Amino acid sequence: MATLNQIADQEWEVLVIGGGIFGAAVARDAVMRGFKTALVERNDFAGETSGRSTKLVHGGIRYLEHLELGLVRECLAERTILLTMARHLVKPLPFLFPVFKGDRFPLPLIKLGTALYGTLAGRNTLKTQESFSALAVKDYYPFLANAPIQGAVKYYDAQMDDIRLCLETVLTAQMEGAQAANHTEVIKIGIRSDGKYDVVLKDTLSGARGKTRAQVLVNAAGPWADKLRSKLEPQHKPMLLLSKGIHLIVNKKFSGDAVVLSSSDKRIIFIIPWREGSIIGTTDTPFAGELEEVRASENDIEFLRNEVERITCGIRIENKDIITTFAGLRPLAALNSGNTAKASRKHHIYESPPRFFSIVGGKYTTHRLIAEQVCNKIEHALGRGHVRSRTAQTPLLGSFDLQSDPPRFYIPAQRSEMQLSSLKNLLCTYGGQIKKVLQIANRSSVLQRPLSPQHPLIGAQVIYAIEHEMARTLMDVCVRRLRLDQMPGCGLDTVGQAADLMAARLNWSWLQKEKEILEYQSWVRQQTEFLF
Repeated sequence: MATLNQIADQEWEVLVIGGGIFGAAVARDAVMRGFKTALVERNDFAGETSGRSTKLVHGGIRYLEHLELGLVRECLAERTILLTMARHLVKPLPFLFPVFKGDRFPLPLIKLGTALYGTLAGRNTLKTQESFSALAVKDYYPFLANAPIQGAVKYYDAQMDDIRLCLETVLTAQMEGAQAANHTEVIKIGIRSDGKYDVVLKDTLSGARGKTRAQVLVNAAGPWADKLRSKLEPQHKPMLLLSKGIHLIVNKKFSGDAVVLSSSDKRIIFIIPWREGSIIGTTDTPFAGELEEVRASENDIEFLRNEVERITCGIRIENKDIITTFAGLRPLAALNSGNTAKASRKHHIYESPPRFFSIVGGKYTTHRLIAEQVCNKIEHALGRGHVRSRTAQTPLLGSFDLQSDPPRFYIPAQRSEMQLSSLKNLLCTYGGQIKKVLQIANRSSVLQRPLSPQHPLIGAQVIYAIEHEMARTLMDVCVRRLRLDQMPGCGLDTVGQAADLMAARLNWSWLQKEKEILEYQSWVRQQTEFLF
């Protein structure tokens, strides 16, 4: 685990600011090319936009409407790479695209669009599309039985665990030799006479400060990219157009397939299987508020509920059906369009001042490619010879094929305490790193038991998060390592047990432990405030 002290008082060839997926990917690529690399994040890794996505790795079938064929082809190629690079975190997923009476696009056009989608994928096609009659749709998908269906097409994309994919990218960068520190904020940036950068850092938990130097800075701050650039260029033209997207997590699983629905505002809404329930989203509305205050509003929630009821002709998502909500900001490029729904998702890499690179726009799916392009620019800026990126051929930490290359478990001696559901969850979450989690579980029978009868999470996962995944707060563990906030009851019956384990491992006082619990409870209330 890197700390402020390990990053301060050194000179880095590349200092990446922002621990979302783009920053994590740049750090991984840069260190693999031989650059002395550090990564700092003011909150926690995947703590903002990268942890609040629709959790899809896809080409973006809706971009065909705007004829962004290059973007779609690019995304589909990256989808194939991610399915190999992070096999335990990225999985193929079928998508049903039903067509209803009165939809903007008739069934023949949807068939043509999905066929073009497959053509653009080329050899990266996952599976050939299928067509369904109205009767077949209603038979296979009972929740659409009352809807005025005209037919449907099934095509294939992929689903990911967005937070873990980002976290494992950071951990892989560390394994390659990079230093990474969360809860480390950039306070001030200055340019030295030799063209290098002085950067003042602050540990947001302890308040400690330090200074470091860098030859290249990468601004991967997402929605904060304009604010970060302002530390060097106070009068710069804004780069970002911010769009808010919200999702509902519900306790009802509509289907094992994702379902693509046309909304009344001419966008696409997904209903996606997630754990034992579903994710419903997303919205797309301009955002101009405080970046730290983004959350689902009552109107946002009602819009999604109304859309599901309208499309399914009667299925109403009640408050009791909603486990929680989450909202994130898309940092789109501020080009010509002020309409966030129509704004391109293409990425842009700006260099200003010299050797200060800002990443704007882009899709989660193309994060590896974006990082490769940034590192190509870094090589040029530093006058280095080109070293070909190896990230497409190098699996992430923990990646293996669960079917063709099953792991050989290090089963705890007291395996009677371990439930099959817990082992399955560990395998899907950690992939090849499951052995390390189980070694921790073997320390004590307490660490092998589920934290709650309601889910398969075990105590060893809390300790593993601290010792191997840089978790420093209860929020780090509960929200971004265990996803307790997305469990039924939002983990409120479990947070105390997790806090006890953290307190014992990190020597927290009783007061510190209670403060951490209150912070988590406050977070849950914010995400669910309109549901009660």
